[in-house]
Amino acid sequence: MSSEVFKKVNYLCLGVVELQGEKKGIQFSVLDEEDKETSTTRCFMKKDYPKCFPGIIYTIESSETQMRGGTEWVGTWPDAERRTEIMVASRAVDDLFTARAQRKKAEKDQSDILECLAPIRKAYQKTNHAGRAAVLARAILYIQTGEK
Repeated sequence: MSSEVFKKVNYLCLGVVELQGEKKGIQFSVLDEEDKETSTTRCFMKKDYPKCFPGIIYTIESSETQMRGGTEWVGTWPDAERRTEIMVASRAVDDLFTARAQRKKAEKDQSDILECLAPIRKAYQKTNHAGRAAVLARAILYIQTGEK
């Protein structure tokens, strides 16, 4: 069994990305010895690195295949234009996750409301025109004023 060698490496946080299964991840670009961005990137679950922000350089203990431990803040990426580009891209993906969560909540809320209205609909369908008007009037009065 080979043992992995861990060393401290500087990474540029590229921000939030979507991993398989619509999971929130965070992407890092590996920096070389002179703190220049390389083409090598690594993605991890966002929950493992919740306090990493796009455009910031961190030192993380890592091997060729994994990272371990916490992060150590080094500084902000010196190129303001690239830093802004990174932050905008990350924000767009984060907004996508927020929109999905809100849509799921709205769908659940909508189905909850429809379940509550089902008995009223049943009563409405079982009665005549005068009774239907009364059911609607009672429902509207209750929604508007809370009077029973």
